[in-house]
Amino acid sequence: MGAAIKLIEHETEVTRTQTRRTPRANAYLCIDLCSEHNFWTGLTMNISEGGVFVATHVILPTGSLVALHLELPRHPQRIMTLGEVRWSRAYTGDDDVPPGLGIQFVGLDEPTARAIRRFVTTIREPLLFER
Repeated sequence: MGAAIKLIEHETEVTRTQTRRTPRANAYLCIDLCSEHNFWTGLTMNISEGGVFVATHVILPTGSLVALHLELPRHPQRIMTLGEVRWSRAYTGDDDVPPGLGIQFVGLDEPTARAIRRFVTTIREPLLFER
C-alpha cells in the first residue's frame, strides 16, 4: 500500500513538472500569507514566476485566495501579490514530503515577474554537505 501511495505521489509530481511553463528554483524564503481568516508565516521551498510552494501546516481548500508578501534577496522592494491555492498536501509523517500549499500567482505585474525570473535564473541550488 505504501509503495502505491509513493508511486501516485511520484506520478503527480512528474505531471506537475511536465505542465510547468516557467523555470522553478529551490529557494528557502520566509513568506507571509493572509487569507480570509488567517495570517501566518511560512517557508517557500521553491518559486517560479508562475507561483510558489509554501511549506506550512495550514492547509486551505483549492481555489482559496491568499495575499502573499515576500522579500527576494537583492531586490529592493517587498513583493506583494495575490495567489490562488492550486493544490495542498497535508502532513504525512514523511520528513522528505513536507506539508504545504502550491500557490499560483494571480495578477503579478511585469516588473515583479521580471524580478522573480531574474532571481530564479541566477540563484544557485542549495549545497548539501554530508558529514
